[in-house]
Amino acid sequence: MSLEEWIKKAKISVNSSLVSFAYNVENDKAAVQAAIDYKYNNARLEGEVNRVKAIKRTMYNRANINLLRAKVIIKRHCPQFCVNRKL
Repeated sequence: MSLEEWIKKAKISVNSSLVSFAYNVENDKAAVQAAIDYKYNNARLEGEVNRVKAIKRTMYNRANINLLRAKVIIKRHCPQFCVNRKL
């Protein structure tokens, strides 16, 4: 069953949640189709961005980009160093 066929069937469902979901899928059909067609996604990149943001939040905006870069590299390559120490 193709994505378009599924959307058509879901839209006439008696389940209102499924109907709402089908309309949302239809609105973002290109992204949904890409997720079905390709095995690649940006989840790993998003994880890295969230990790850097978490490190940045611990710095309380008190340092420049050089310290942020050092903290990101240390936490990525030497996680055992950061277990009991604050950088």
